[in-house]
Amino acid sequence: MPVKRQHQGSTSTSRKKTKVVKSVWNSTDDWTTLVADSSLSTSSISTRRPRPRGLQTLVICCQEAAIRSFKILWEARGSSSTGTDGRGMGREWREKWQFVPDHLKYRVRDGVFSRWGHLLTIAMIHDVFLVPPEIYLPAGELPAIAETKHLKPLFPSEETRNWYTSLVLTHAAKPSDVSVAGLIHHLPELQTINLKGCSLVETKTVETILKRSVKLRKINLKGTKVGERHVKALLETFGDQMETFKVDKVIFNNPNETFPSSYPSITHLCLPGAILHGPHTSTARFLGRTNYPKPRPIHPESHFTFPRLPILFPNITHLYLSGLLIPPNIEMIFPPNQLQKLVLGPNGPPVPIPVLVSLLKNQEQSLRSIHLGNLAWVIRKDEEDQLIGVLDKCRKMKNFEIEKEHDVGLELLSVILAIVFFGSWRGSLKVSQVIYLHFLSVS
Repeated sequence: MPVKRQHQGSTSTSRKKTKVVKSVWNSTDDWTTLVADSSLSTSSISTRRPRPRGLQTLVICCQEAAIRSFKILWEARGSSSTGTDGRGMGREWREKWQFVPDHLKYRVRDGVFSRWGHLLTIAMIHDVFLVPPEIYLPAGELPAIAETKHLKPLFPSEETRNWYTSLVLTHAAKPSDVSVAGLIHHLPELQTINLKGCSLVETKTVETILKRSVKLRKINLKGTKVGERHVKALLETFGDQMETFKVDKVIFNNPNETFPSSYPSITHLCLPGAILHGPHTSTARFLGRTNYPKPRPIHPESHFTFPRLPILFPNITHLYLSGLLIPPNIEMIFPPNQLQKLVLGPNGPPVPIPVLVSLLKNQEQSLRSIHLGNLAWVIRKDEEDQLIGVLDKCRKMKNFEIEKEHDVGLELLSVILAIVFFGSWRGSLKVSQVIYLHFLSVS
């Protein structure tokens, strides 16, 4: 009986023929031919970051695993004790945490605060998550911080107090002025202080900052009880070295005395948009369809005025003038391509288009973020064209927000949307938000 001849291609069932898919990476055609034959668009380049590889990927995966498993790791071998002396809960975490480099602890700390903040006690935060050089206490994520009135349990030890150069205590409405001042007193090397939303912060805290924080360079006092005299004292003491200065609810009666000179070191500035309209200068006249006050003319002999803002703060890169109340014939002209972020909202009176154009003009190569606030109700065609022309040239825009309270200027907003989704911002824009407070909300 003749032996059947075995087919050469079936010698092994594990070996299978694989079809190589033709792509631009293995094609022998030149690039011109590939583009001509392709139906895909090559006009835009993807800005998506490449996937991390190698050691960086391993580090990120380990950090995310630690964040997800924090509750289990903290409770490991601690079912018989709930103390914080290292013999009960948290013993294993504490032992391993000591060997983690500080620069890798920040991501884990932030992730644990965001995911497990409701489980953290004051003692846990103090013993584990005060990572030098920053004391980071966001009360919005940490109920233990939001509900406490006393911050003494968070004071660092005498051996470590000089390691901390930054304090971030935000949206903590219950800690008293004296309590916050006490914490700052025990941190003599602070260079950055962020007390945004600490509504009880006032005189004691400012006095402590003036006495103890001699190296202060950045301060955020938005949402506090700080007044004009406190602002004046801070600028008199730290004005030459201050880089970031933010206040928002301060009523200025004498801005000329509060800002007597220029401040070339300040790059991030936040002031109330109605800074030139204190109680004794406000008028009883209001704009027709709202309760917004009508901006009064600026006195030509005043030292602090909006046109002089670029002179008083010559190196501004981030400017926040929330609720800007300004006459339509005023210009603020900064040095070319210096502003990176401009915030005129949210809320507040409608901003005149000529003011916007003067702010945005010659900043096309540097602006990356704009929050325009309300636009003026009546917009002339030439003003609309000027604003659109300036916005279209801002090709590095990443964040853009605009608010509108009334159903006017729809043509302008439609053109801006065209720039956002189809124009020069298409490749760079990350956040776009257009809000019609009466009838539309898109984010």
